[in-house]
Amino acid sequence: MTIVSNEDATIYFTRDGSEPTRESEIYRQQEMLGTSIQIRAFAIADGYLPSEIGKAQIVMSKAREITWRSKYSPDYCGFGEYAFMDGIEGHESNKNIGWIGIPDNNLSVTVELNKTMNLSMLGLRFLHDPAAGIFLPQRVQVEVSEDGWRYKRIYRQKIKPPDAPFHALSYNITARFRPRKIRYVRVTALQYQCEERGPAFLEGKTWIFTDELRYEQHAEKYAWRKASQKISLVKSGRRLFLHSQKQGKFLLSSVG
Repeated sequence: MTIVSNEDATIYFTRDGSEPTRESEIYRQQEMLGTSIQIRAFAIADGYLPSEIGKAQIVMSKAREITWRSKYSPDYCGFGEYAFMDGIEGHESNKNIGWIGIPDNNLSVTVELNKTMNLSMLGLRFLHDPAAGIFLPQRVQVEVSEDGWRYKRIYRQKIKPPDAPFHALSYNITARFRPRKIRYVRVTALQYQCEERGPAFLEGKTWIFTDELRYEQHAEKYAWRKASQKISLVKSGRRLFLHSQKQGKFLLSSVG
């Protein structure tokens, strides 16, 4: 990331899209980014008025393409459709950053990863804030595919909401499974059916808020290798030994 102004100017900027002030972070040098950011910056130099605020949005995603079959709200979508895998986790206190909100509908989204990977875990988050009309889904299902045509279900679970949800909270879904090659991930969630809509509900609607599909690659160095664990029986005189290439020789029994 590089922000450019006059040589003698001081640049103040923010990373979350908020309005920068003279108390904001000072830009000093070029830096490498690891997550998406929304920059706002202005410059000040001696003898000049402050510049106008410049804006830039940099989206970095681990997904090649994200297809939303459920229409999300343009007011609650973080950095847009790629907010589902942009490395920024939404916070319970701020619904405008990180989260993607689906109003009055079930969730249905398909993610194509940048490449096929050997994965053993997938996870995602949901927001629960009943006062604002945001509820945990009734049921969540996760399916995976290598070719985009044949899908395998790896997770399906009903979600029980908290007994006393007096404050906003995030809920983590984690699916662990045997390592498999994955390029596509499909997530569906059934919306909670609310009989009455409170006066503080966002836009008078009921919502699913979700965020940050994450994955865990299978560590090959810990994978089971039969070659390194080959076991054989070795007879020596009147004794029978169990021999492992990795552990050496162990006495199994004596031959009678």
